[in-house]
Amino acid sequence: MSMPTSKCPQCGHHLGHTTRMGYPQFQTINESKALTLQQGEISALQSEARRLEGLIEALTRDRSAILRKINHIQATTSHLPVEVLSSIFKFARPPIDFSTRYVDFRLGDNVYHAGENFHHTLAAVCYSWHQIILSTSQLWTTITLRVDRRSLIKNLTSLLGLYFERARGFPISIELDFNGEAVTWGVDSMKPIQVHEEYLSLIEPLKTALFVDGADRIRHLVLIRPPTEWLLLLNEKLTQCTTATIFYPMKQYSDVDEKDFFNLVTMPCLQRVELVALRDLPTIPDTVTTLHLRDMAFSDCYHSLVSYTNLVNFEMIGYSGFELLLPDGRSGRTREE
Repeated sequence: MSMPTSKCPQCGHHLGHTTRMGYPQFQTINESKALTLQQGEISALQSEARRLEGLIEALTRDRSAILRKINHIQATTSHLPVEVLSSIFKFARPPIDFSTRYVDFRLGDNVYHAGENFHHTLAAVCYSWHQIILSTSQLWTTITLRVDRRSLIKNLTSLLGLYFERARGFPISIELDFNGEAVTWGVDSMKPIQVHEEYLSLIEPLKTALFVDGADRIRHLVLIRPPTEWLLLLNEKLTQCTTATIFYPMKQYSDVDEKDFFNLVTMPCLQRVELVALRDLPTIPDTVTTLHLRDMAFSDCYHSLVSYTNLVNFEMIGYSGFELLLPDGRSGRTREE
């Protein structure tokens, strides 16, 4: 008697329960269930991990707040009113005096004065000091930025933006020192035009922050060895700028003369101009009453004195091309009305 082919003669298993691959169907079903269970468990564990991360972040914030409160309670100055602390901070870090830069500064010095950023140090002492420093607008009205390869342009731009923000309604005095960068980019370059264009592209964000976003906030602008192309930006957009100090612009790599770039007549509030080691003298507006020239051609100095009749104070230092000896022996001249 023969057995049906649909049944195994050894174990009695019906062949209809076997898949095409030869494996029992119940094994495939069990494996699928196990995989589904594993995925569900992994998802649950991931959710728990995210919950714990959120708790850790919240606990970290709470811990920081408690530590700040402890520091505030323990601080010896915590009993002082905010107004008193603000006055102390303004005394400890007075505004940077740019009025004598044209006399004191020497190309190549690139000296860093730690006191200029002393309020940054004060802000790091404790939370309450940090808040007072940020809210004291007078601490953010003067800034010196040194543009060189040690300074990322993005960082400088962000720092300048912070000063504009924290100064609020106060005008700002800014010094931009390109001296080290001018030497770095200009020496031994086989492709000076290409290198110069790359440099201009690199500092474009800083130019935008200064002459577009903050042009109407600038009171005193000091440019040390700036790109010659930047001189075009000294225009009517600088609506509050009363003083401009320019040191020896970088060599331009074009057929355009420096004098074609440099024209100050459109600056509406300009009262004081200080120029050092320029090849050509710019045209200045009639609003200027103080003109200081250093290391300039004597012919330019004399032309300025004769042409600009509204000058109240005129000074020239270290001129070239002609020797002029005053009665008191100084190599300069001051005319006051």
